[in-house]
Amino acid sequence: MKIAFVGDSFCAELGKPWRGYSAWTMLLLKELNATAAQIGLGGDCLFHSYQKLLRCIDKVDYIIFCITEYYPSPP
Repeated sequence: MKIAFVGDSFCAELGKPWRGYSAWTMLLLKELNATAAQIGLGGDCLFHSYQKLLRCIDKVDYIIFCITEYYPSPP
């Protein structure tokens, strides 16, 4: 099974655990015995992640959209 994660940094983690904790994307892939066809784009807009999805959309079984709320930096 192949999964495409479309979104920002919330779904951009793959690989080694950070401080001993695996990202939720890695836990999901392991639980479903799946591979990631695409991960999110940290610091980029949803539209660019969507454009990236169009390149692999015919090769994935599931698409997960991750849209986080904008949170402005304090003044």
